[in-house]
Amino acid sequence: MFRKILIALAFLAVPIAWLIANEHSVRTESDLSVIGSGTPVAVQIHDHSCPLCQRLKANAEDALAQINEPPAWRVVDINTTKGADFAN
Repeated sequence: MFRKILIALAFLAVPIAWLIANEHSVRTESDLSVIGSGTPVAVQIHDHSCPLCQRLKANAEDALAQINEPPAWRVVDINTTKGADFAN
């Protein structure tokens, strides 16, 4: 019984760790506090349900990865109050 519990925990640990890392990444990516600090920032106002927006985000991230000193990269969800306010 104890062994089955350990196996179940092992299988759950990977997706849980991925979810935590993903959440941290999303929070960092959507943190707009860097705006106005004097460092360059690129911001995409994004709709997660839009395939064209997904492609734009991927293309922008690929382009930024090729720049020697890329600006800070932020993504704001247009479907949130924060995103809608920023878009306006």
